[in-house]
Amino acid sequence: LDRSLTPLGELHLIDAGYPEVRTVAAAADGNLWVYDETSFKLSKLSAAGTPLYESQDLNLILNHRLQISSLYDDGVRVLAADPLHGLYCFDPYAQYLRTAPMEGVAEIRTQGDTVACLGDGVFFTVQLPLLEIRQRALPEGASMQRWLGAGQLLVQQKDSLWVLNL
Repeated sequence: LDRSLTPLGELHLIDAGYPEVRTVAAAADGNLWVYDETSFKLSKLSAAGTPLYESQDLNLILNHRLQISSLYDDGVRVLAADPLHGLYCFDPYAQYLRTAPMEGVAEIRTQGDTVACLGDGVFFTVQLPLLEIRQRALPEGASMQRWLGAGQLLVQQKDSLWVLNL
């Protein structure tokens, strides 16, 4: 889709050979990132579905099955969040670099070398490239809404709005 939500094209991932994709993200260059749970590979695809770059079999390197919930390409690196194991860093060619071990990571954004990770009741910041992890508990509340944007986390709880800067 373009900025006005007009369809630009369509890609059927199963027809392109990616039968178990649950996570898709836009690449910084206009292509797509997908994590295929059958092949255990992170792949960068063109809009036509042609593979441009592909990772190694990640289950062999990491000795566990990934359950990627979010992918993010900031133009310098590709980040993948797994709620059970943490934040995985890849280079722009889909090659695995390292892991920041954290539990509960669901959503990720970056600002420079700082990665903001939003999880269930917790907010992490990870300083790259050293992977220094800081953790903050979020305010409790069943009706809490959270938005992770560039440089800030907004938390709405009833009539209050909390702004946390990265």
